[in-house]
Amino acid sequence: NITNNTITLTYATSCSETTGACNAIFLNDADYASISANTVQTSSASNTAGINLYNNANYNILSDNNVTRSYYAFHLRSNSNNSLTSNNAYNSSTSGFYIYSSSNSNTLTNNYATGGSTNFYIWSNSINNILTSNTATGGSTNFHLVSSSNNNSLISNNAYNSSSYGFRIDTYDNSLSNNYAYNSTSFSFSIISNNTLTNNTATRGSYGFYIIGSNVTLSSNYAYNSTNYGFYLSSSSN
Repeated sequence: NITNNTITLTYATSCSETTGACNAIFLNDADYASISANTVQTSSASNTAGINLYNNANYNILSDNNVTRSYYAFHLRSNSNNSLTSNNAYNSSTSGFYIYSSSNSNTLTNNYATGGSTNFYIWSNSINNILTSNTATGGSTNFHLVSSSNNNSLISNNAYNSSSYGFRIDTYDNSLSNNYAYNSTSFSFSIISNNTLTNNTATRGSYGFYIIGSNVTLSSNYAYNSTNYGFYLSSSSN
């Protein structure tokens, strides 16, 4: 177990998320670890990471960790069944929670991310992940699913003050319920085909719900004070 440590890294040369260079905590093919209550600060240089689960690092528990200024605060690549709860990512230059390359069936609950390009980023064939009661603020996009990352569930998450997107869903067969987006400059919810949205709320975005494609199911969603459209459906939406 890795618990209650303070780690500060200033080295930022030849950094790599695959070798662990410039990563404060690096698990490679390591299972059933507990990583909790650590305080981490790294350089914001390319490919630095605060906590990196890499290459079949499965069934690990990350809780109550604080990461500041890294390129990726929490980085998951090619692993599954990890639990991330009550972790904080502050001012990452790229992403607070970065989950990709077939990282499947992970649960993220009550985590917080601020700053960076994308606060919560799920991509590259990462499926069946569950995000519940997470909060993202600032940055270009708060929550982004892309690149065949299908069948994920986003439940009761909060997206605040993005410069572009609150929730950007560019993949299929995902479920969004009871999420809240506030003051997204462009799109509170941007959704492509074959997704389901239930009881979500958009407040003060340019577009509340921006739907491109078909077979999008919208039930009991609410849009308040959108500057352009509350609900915008295009490209044969039904």
